[in-house]
Amino acid sequence: MTAPSSPDTPADGPSAGPSTGPASSGAETRERLLVAATRAFAEHGVSIQTVRQEGRGDDAQLVVVSHDATDAQLSATVTHLQQMDIVREVTSVMRVEGGAE
Repeated sequence: MTAPSSPDTPADGPSAGPSTGPASSGAETRERLLVAATRAFAEHGVSIQTVRQEGRGDDAQLVVVSHDATDAQLSATVTHLQQMDIVREVTSVMRVEGGAE
């Protein structure tokens, strides 16, 4: 998933207000995306195994691997992420079962 750097992008979707003060740096956006994404996974009962976070210019990109979860939990999490203002796009979702812990 990727997120643009913008001082007017709420960290938690429509319920969060816009940030104030100077424009966000790329680091702030990456931090806000990580917090928002982990909260979405937690709200749907999906435990995160690993997260890789990278910056792309002023963008942030996360690659998340979860522990075992149901299709319904994963689907609800992806829908939640797609509806967040801070998330520009969910570029791919891949379900892999039986991986090493």
